[in-house]
Amino acid sequence: MTFLFGRTFFLFGRVPWFCGRFYYIYRHETHRPLIASSHVLRVLLIDDEADARDTLRLLLAKHRDVEIAGQANTLPDAAEAIRKLSPNLVFLDVQMGTQNGFDLLEDFLNPDFQLIFCTGYNQYALQAIKKNALDYLLKPVDPDELDRAIEKARKNLPQPVSRLMLSCSGEWWAVEPREIEYIESDGSYTTLKLLDGRHCVLVKSLRQFEEMLPPTDFMRIHQSFLVNLNGVRKYLKSETGLEMRSGARLPVARRRKAALEEALLGKT
Repeated sequence: MTFLFGRTFFLFGRVPWFCGRFYYIYRHETHRPLIASSHVLRVLLIDDEADARDTLRLLLAKHRDVEIAGQANTLPDAAEAIRKLSPNLVFLDVQMGTQNGFDLLEDFLNPDFQLIFCTGYNQYALQAIKKNALDYLLKPVDPDELDRAIEKARKNLPQPVSRLMLSCSGEWWAVEPREIEYIESDGSYTTLKLLDGRHCVLVKSLRQFEEMLPPTDFMRIHQSFLVNLNGVRKYLKSETGLEMRSGARLPVARRRKAALEEALLGKT
């Protein structure tokens, strides 16, 4: 019996209920809750057992602010999924066939995601603490323990700011969120477009802006675009796009269409 994170764990071992299959790389999920994006827990499930991933997905389904961003069953695919999907919460198994989940963390020495280990073994708990894990859950997962872990993750989400200080062309700009029309991502750079026509190129991820800006006004409409909903002039439903006040036309990802329509209706 091991005491950890204020609870008692019993080692059940890997029971047949979790017998897994090893059949796909990683997949990107299409489910997205209709909640402001910076208040959403974007979850990546990493486990070589499909049944274990499915069980977690079902247990998490009741949380409206949890989005299953993707799944992975090998460490290389998990690393690719983290870089592509930018989750802010990762559930990670330890023993994955011949692979060890801790090896994945060698590629992310300063991770910008929260980490919860979910495994059938309790002997890795101390190692998990050293990796600053948010929690350590044993299989079969206790739904109440999972709920408490999710609540911890919620409390760690960053809070929106009222003003941004931006370094642009050798100057410092003080920018209020309401002055921003939209933000566009291009690789390692983002371009912040202001309503007055100015723009600023920054080495900062779109996700970082998404977490800093008020979720009631800003929404991720595409992998490359974060928009100020108050700067929208038209919703081009037939073209699946937006026309902004400046005349710029921006694409809307198909999977974000329903959430965008609901958000725009809330602005009327």
